[in-house]
Amino acid sequence: MLLRPAKHSDIDRLFDVHRAALKDYVELTWGWDEAWQIAHFHEHFDPSKRLVISCEDDDIGFLDLEVKQGMFDLQNIEIDPAYQGRGIGTRVIRLVLADAEARCLPVRPQVLKVNPRARRLYEQLGFIEVGQNDTHIQFEWTHC
Repeated sequence: MLLRPAKHSDIDRLFDVHRAALKDYVELTWGWDEAWQIAHFHEHFDPSKRLVISCEDDDIGFLDLEVKQGMFDLQNIEIDPAYQGRGIGTRVIRLVLADAEARCLPVRPQVLKVNPRARRLYEQLGFIEVGQNDTHIQFEWTHC
């Protein structure tokens, strides 16, 4: 597994990952509008905050991470379903946690309520639920 900075040329492959990984959950939450999803993904594509996850010479996912306001804001981690269940997401999040621990900063992700796999992953990694809204559960991990 390799993490590398995203480039604008990655956008189409990463949208394919987004569609494969989250379409079912987005459909359950808001409904999936393909044209809107493409436009939104392109509009919010920021290579300065996105890392591409590569495995077996394929770009299989991405991580959106920003250090702001004294915390690691883990905005997204999405992995192509063909590569899920192999511990890749766990390894990526553990890398984030090691960096956060070294800096003594909390990590704060959120997950869609309709995504129980993501919720279980964060709970197994020691995150605690700190809030909810209509669509998401907010988590936090602190270790200093």
